[in-house]
Amino acid sequence: MYRGAYDTAVPGLRLARSSKLSEISAVVYEPSLCVIAQGAKEIHLAGEVYRYDPARSLVVSVDLLCPHA
Repeated sequence: MYRGAYDTAVPGLRLARSSKLSEISAVVYEPSLCVIAQGAKEIHLAGEVYRYDPARSLVVSVDLLCPHA
């Protein structure tokens, strides 16, 4: 199993990888652009579910608390 976030040689660019389905957990997203290369992720916010995958990205312009990510 591979899981974790890794810094790169590019300042501010981090890569994350998980080869196993993750459990639901609370997350604070800082301003970022989240791109999925394979698989999918769901964000649960204010009763709505937002899915991002290779065809849909997530852009966060402010700190955002997601009770379940």
